Order: sequence, then structure tokens, then C-alpha cells
Amino acid sequence: MIEGKKNSHPEANRWDARYQAELEAWLARSPRQLLLDYSSLLPESGLALDAAAGVGHNSLYLARRGLRVISLDISRVALRAAAQAARQQNLPVYPAVYDLARAWFPPGRFDVILNFHFLERQTFSAYRQALKPGGLLFIETFVRTEPE
Repeated sequence: MIEGKKNSHPEANRWDARYQAELEAWLARSPRQLLLDYSSLLPESGLALDAAAGVGHNSLYLARRGLRVISLDISRVALRAAAQAARQQNLPVYPAVYDLARAWFPPGRFDVILNFHFLERQTFSAYRQALKPGGLLFIETFVRTEPE
């Protein structure tokens, strides 16, 4: 699902170029601290969605903890890196190129949903309906404040 010709979506092209130029730096990153801080709440099995997954740090972390993970991103370059890392570690991470601006997910399907540093407000309702009862939603995004 991540193979094929160059994506025609302008954001995909921008992110592909950024990941290509900075891949080593992206690969050196760790899972998000928010996820680590609340890791005791994570289920030991189930299905997770990592939206805007990039190179898959958070996906790999969840998979190491026993979850199967669908990793979505608009960048083929990032997802290839995620797929390679998952294969090397024999982890159940399933990357797919996906435009979250048009998000739809099956209802009541995910035990955990991650959304780090991506803001598309239309996804909030899609996430809410896609979570199983008692599921966990982790969202961390940028905040712009006015200068004092």
C-alpha cells in the first residue's frame, strides 16, 4: 500500500521531501512523552490507530507492548521507513498512505488512537466514533499563543 508512483497531493510531496532530507533525524526520535507518561493505561492487546504516524516511533512502541497498529500518514517516504523498522523487529505494524483531511474509520474498532502533532479538527468526530467503549485517545498538537 505504500509503493507506487509519486503522490499528487501537495502536502504529500512536501512531507515526502522533508522526510527524505531529514530521515536520519526523524529515525533518531523516541515515542512521544505523553504516550510514555500514560503507558500504564494501555491495553496489553488490541488494535491501535496511529494517525499522522510519520516514521512510526509511536506505532512501534505500541506494537512492542502487544497491540496491532495501523499507521496512517500522507508521506510514502515516512511509511516506508516505518514498514522497514516493523519488518526488522517482526512487529504487527500496518502502514498505509492516507489523507486524514477526509478521515473515515469503522465505528467501534480501535482500542487506542494516537494523533500527535497533526491538527485536522474534522478528525475528532471520526476518532470518537472509531474508538471502542473505554478506548484511549491521545492527542497532542501545537498551540499558538499571542505574544505578551
